[in-house]
Amino acid sequence: MGVSAFKKFKDSHPGKKIILATYERNVEMMAGFGIFDELIPIPNGQKYAPLPIPGDSKIIKLIDLEMDFKPMHGKPLETNKMPRHEVFSEILGLGQPKFEFMPMPDYPEARRNVEELFKKERIDINQRFVIFNLIASNPARSWWEPYYPALIEAVEKAGFVPLMVGTKDSKFYKGKKVVNFVGKTKTIAEFIEVVKLGRYVISTDSSAYHVAAFSGIPFLSIFTGGVKPEARVSHYEKYEILEPPKSLKCYPCWDEGCTDLSVRWKKDPCRLIIKPEEAIEKFKKLVEKYPR
Repeated sequence: MGVSAFKKFKDSHPGKKIILATYERNVEMMAGFGIFDELIPIPNGQKYAPLPIPGDSKIIKLIDLEMDFKPMHGKPLETNKMPRHEVFSEILGLGQPKFEFMPMPDYPEARRNVEELFKKERIDINQRFVIFNLIASNPARSWWEPYYPALIEAVEKAGFVPLMVGTKDSKFYKGKKVVNFVGKTKTIAEFIEVVKLGRYVISTDSSAYHVAAFSGIPFLSIFTGGVKPEARVSHYEKYEILEPPKSLKCYPCWDEGCTDLSVRWKKDPCRLIIKPEEAIEKFKKLVEKYPR
């Protein structure tokens, strides 16, 4: 979401060396955009690790945009309620420049690895795939798992092959044609190359639909209780969204979660309220609007 702002920042500082310090797992992905002169890998999960940054550098911090953590709980920040392009542009001192798409890079080595994976699994890579990524790293952003089979069945009846990606598997990822690659992509670049195989993408609020947006792939994004779609997809094209109705008074909670945990564990309203029938209708609408 912030790549357009990074590109404009680079263009506005000709002759300056622009260094990005990011998690090690992101380095290959970000290098593909060709924006930064140098990338410094931060050990995964250790965003406050000491880094070898030249002492005369001007340091701009783009971390801690979602929560201000107190001893007992986290309080959502206003920056969590805005698209990253707008937040980054402001922090980088760019004003509010127009969002411009940066094409999703190709990652040749990752693509070769993905092709080998398909050969190993004896799966035809040229099928009409719909990419599913319904389980987010944040459980509150994941859709209710028992709803999955109905949507999978509808996608199969429409003539597509569901291809599951991500890091967490589900016993509800089942169907007659399902290809399950959960946990089988070893890098983010490999994950990206698998997502790019999709005719369409169906995703919760996770990275898959951002990859789809930058790759020109129509997507359906299912938002549960964490954030409003406007804070994530407002600069994108070719999509449909699902979100809880306005009648759900606690929505959005901006990732703060249920104040009353008994509501979360017993009812989980933000995930349960979006029914499979709604997702099926949205997917049909997506295919009708953007035939591929």
